Amino acid sequence: MAGGSLLGALFSSWTGDNFGRRDSMFYGRITFFVASTLMCAVQNRPMVLVSRIIDGFAVGMLSSQGNSPIYIAEISPPSLCGRLVALQQWMITWAILIVYFVSYNSLGVLPAIPASVAPLASKQASMG
Repeated sequence: MAGGSLLGALFSSWTGDNFGRRDSMFYGRITFFVASTLMCAVQNRPMVLVSRIIDGFAVGMLSSQGNSPIYIAEISPPSLCGRLVALQQWMITWAILIVYFVSYNSLGVLPAIPASVAPLASKQASMG
């Protein structure tokens, strides 16, 4: 995904210059949709790799410096411009942190809720 993201970030400046930022972001979203569809239909390991590379390409296009932050700065009111761009970057940082902890837990390092206890927890939540 990281390699595709690098290529997408490099490619986004070309699409931004030739098609405009709004259309460039549209093409990135279409690429992201195609990659997500491929990930849902994965049958084997090469298909996973191809879908992750395409997904990385879309992420690179949508999050590069030439697209999202500048577009947010252009369409936002001057009084909120800096705050909205900083908020977008802050949300991306939180997403990376959350993915890190989810990945860490998928290694089996943190204790999981046993399957026999999970129905009890859901009943307590619905009663309360």
